[in-house]
Amino acid sequence: MYAGTEKEFKIISKYSTFGHRITALAISNNGKYVAIGFNESGGVQLVSANDIKNTLWHIKGSLTEMINVSLIKFSGNDENMIVKDANRQLFVLSCTGDMIFKNGRSNGDITGCAIFPSGKKILACYDETFKLWQCCDVSQPVTVRAHNDIIAHFDISNDENMLATLSFDKAVKLWDCVTGSQFACLEHTSSINTCKFSGNCQFLATCCIDGSVKMWNVRSGRLQYQFRGHATQALNCYFLQDDSILLTIGDSLAWWQIEDEELIQRFPLYGNAAMAYYTDDLKLLATADDK
Repeated sequence: MYAGTEKEFKIISKYSTFGHRITALAISNNGKYVAIGFNESGGVQLVSANDIKNTLWHIKGSLTEMINVSLIKFSGNDENMIVKDANRQLFVLSCTGDMIFKNGRSNGDITGCAIFPSGKKILACYDETFKLWQCCDVSQPVTVRAHNDIIAHFDISNDENMLATLSFDKAVKLWDCVTGSQFACLEHTSSINTCKFSGNCQFLATCCIDGSVKMWNVRSGRLQYQFRGHATQALNCYFLQDDSILLTIGDSLAWWQIEDEELIQRFPLYGNAAMAYYTDDLKLLATADDK
């Protein structure tokens, strides 16, 4: 494991496996824990980020029918984590090492999954269908056929009340996370790469192949703002500074004053970037493009 600052980067801990290959890795949002997933029946292990040799707990796959862990994600509050394995199973583990959810093998491939910020509900996408579970009740999922094609991307609002899904039909659909009912359909003229709710849950930004980023009022379903700053497709975006600024990503990094739809700054890239990582004070930002 490595850590450092912009001036120094060094090894702070080194971890050796116990005979299994590492197939998934996740760091908690507070930076205190590292969850490690293994191949075969190695299961999941939680270690301290400050001392990776300090194992807090280890749930072995042989005891839980967990085989070849492929994904681990922490909830927003770091209390629980979602785990996906090669047998198309989903698990929710608490950070104290308890298993609080297991859905068993599914009939279709899990094309996407997430744990809600509170850690009390999970989402799984199976091609064009999504399912929502309360972690305390595996038997009663809300099941919705959302699109006529595979769900390519989704986002969950911070208040956990809304879900946005998109496919290849140039539309984003908004859903009630309690009932599974659709309450809006946002039609586009071009295909959409990603979507993201604002922190205050009032807006949804959609990043389009034509290079534009559109911002929608989620309650009225109306287009509120539009940003055109990329020569190629817009791949992702982030809401910053209490939802007053939007960072859009594609062939460049572009910062926008949302209310005025005004471009603040643009930083060109050598290729197309889809992700960015920044510090809380916004003084440092890291990204990688396809070049």
